[in-house]
Order: sequence, then C-alpha cells, then structure tokens
Amino acid sequence: MTSCPQPPPQGAFVEAHDDVFPRPTIPRTRSDESRRFPRFEVRAEIEATIHPRYPGSGQEPELCNVMMRDLSRGGMNILHVDQLFPGQRIDVVLHNGSCRAVEVMWCKRLAHRCYTIGCRFVKAESAAKETGDRRQGTEGNDQP
Repeated sequence: MTSCPQPPPQGAFVEAHDDVFPRPTIPRTRSDESRRFPRFEVRAEIEATIHPRYPGSGQEPELCNVMMRDLSRGGMNILHVDQLFPGQRIDVVLHNGSCRAVEVMWCKRLAHRCYTIGCRFVKAESAAKETGDRRQGTEGNDQP
C-alpha cells in the first residue's frame, strides 16, 4: 500500500504538480526485444475461430473464446486452453466488431491448460486468398 505524499511545510509554496505528486514511471521494454510497434496491455475476452493446423486435414475450424493480453499494430498476445502451433491461422472478432486474421508465431505453456500465444496480423487479402483456395479445392471434389 502506498502512502499519500506529505503536504509541503507550512509557509512553503508549491510551485508545480510534481512537487506533490510523483510522475508515473513508464515501463521500459527489454533492450533485446525487436518490436516494430509498441504494445498495449489489454485484458479482454474475444471470440476466435481457430483453423486446423493442417488445412487439408478435414478438421473443422473451432469457434471459442480466448483472453487477449496485449495488442499492438503488428499483432496480439492471447491466452488459450489448447496448444497452438506456428503458422496456424486464427480469425478474431475484436470488441468494435471488426474481424481480423492472425497467424500464430509462437506458443508457450504457462500452466496446465493455459498457453500464451504470440500472433501477428496478416493482410486480409492473403487470408481471403487462402480461404478462397480452400473453397476452390473443396468445390472441385464435388464434381463427378
């Protein structure tokens, strides 16, 4: 528990806000991190569609909720109960209603059924092209 700052002695004139209230410190990132964009801590549960690790495996995408931990212009970090793998695609619905495609870059186990997953945003056209390629591949199989 932090204590309130002591008032200035009687008769002293407070010249600035900083004389009474200390400036907040900004957490510094590690110097060995190679980040292109700053990240912002966000704690929010978001809807996600996790696509299968292997697109041609016949598995259906899994609709679930994940916990978003932080967000930047380049990507996000999420928590999920299952392990995911680099290259795996996830479609997330943000709180403003926008749907974004991300690609898993890394995954690390924190505890039993708790994985932290680093994802980067992928361009909409590359995600749409991949989905279109899958649709064309399945449509071709319907023909005799």
